[in-house]
Amino acid sequence: MSRLAMSARRTGVSRPPAEAGERGDRGAVAVPALAGAGQESRSRRRFIAASAGALLAALLASPRWARAASRNENAFNARSPESVFGALGLAAPTELAEGQGIRIHAPDVAENGANVPVEVSVSLPRVERVLLIAEKNLFPLLVDAAFAPDAPIQVQPWLELKVKLGESSRLRAIVQADGRLYTTTREVKVIVGGCLPG
Repeated sequence: MSRLAMSARRTGVSRPPAEAGERGDRGAVAVPALAGAGQESRSRRRFIAASAGALLAALLASPRWARAASRNENAFNARSPESVFGALGLAAPTELAEGQGIRIHAPDVAENGANVPVEVSVSLPRVERVLLIAEKNLFPLLVDAAFAPDAPIQVQPWLELKVKLGESSRLRAIVQADGRLYTTTREVKVIVGGCLPG
């Protein structure tokens, strides 16, 4: 029992009902009911669920968005960057300066070529495809990722992966965007190679 309640009983003075935050005779905290608080939170939850459902339906309604790119075995088994381009039927790409629409984040020096962290970010519009090539690897094609440029939501691809480099090499990112090919490179020095001769 609170001190205020005890002093009110002793003096015989009646006191008003417990206000918010005060403890009543039984030790429970009295909190005034908020009118419509439960109704508002339920309608907010319904709105969020309906919005998420509508977004998911729009994404899945486009078969191009949901398509999976088939793996081109000839490109992944090619032994040179030129052979990769030939297997994929790609023309020579336009060279971009580092950071001008395509950015490759990789260490300048990799101690272990078996585990080199690489990030590729693209800020070009209507991206259709992103390739990553290690020019001196025995099998240079590392990544071939396809995107749907006319999907309901435009994406700016960002890839994060760990790659194997057999020796110091130039990494080349090739991006197909709006029907054209663009490329940029980054040099990575490898101390211990990560690929077995095959």
